[in-house]
Amino acid sequence: SMKYIHGFIIIVILLIFTGCDKKAWDDHYNDQPETVDQNIWEVIQTDPDLSEFTGFIKEFKYDSLFQGHDPYTLFIPTNEAFSQFLDTGTVNQVLLDYHISLHFIQSRNVSGKQKIQTLGEKFALFERSGSGGTLDEIGITFESPLYRNGKYFILEEVAVPRPNLY
Repeated sequence: SMKYIHGFIIIVILLIFTGCDKKAWDDHYNDQPETVDQNIWEVIQTDPDLSEFTGFIKEFKYDSLFQGHDPYTLFIPTNEAFSQFLDTGTVNQVLLDYHISLHFIQSRNVSGKQKIQTLGEKFALFERSGSGGTLDEIGITFESPLYRNGKYFILEEVAVPRPNLY
């Protein structure tokens, strides 16, 4: 009857006005990541724990990558990770390429697992779980804010590219 329809309409109107306040809406849709107006290359060079990686970047003349406007996501093993790796392995261009992606990776936009194309066109598997994540099952210990031309993650170990399986 008419009484129920009017009651229903009033309830719907109340729900519309109380359901989603502007702040909740803004928090959900304007959740922009923290950004820093600096070149990522300048930033990582100031971290003494990443000096092995920055040394290899210079040795293979990859520092020129950061002079343009292309954004990069870097997966940077710590100095300790490199020293463990260098006991048995060697760093070459293929290995370095595997730690650099031309794609902007925001971990909060990844649900579950996502393949990430690296500079050498091999794919690494990025997985987000809870508050952290992994790259090829290697723990990520830090995620940087967004810089002018990229961002970086710190890895517990050196990631070794697997053969492409097509």
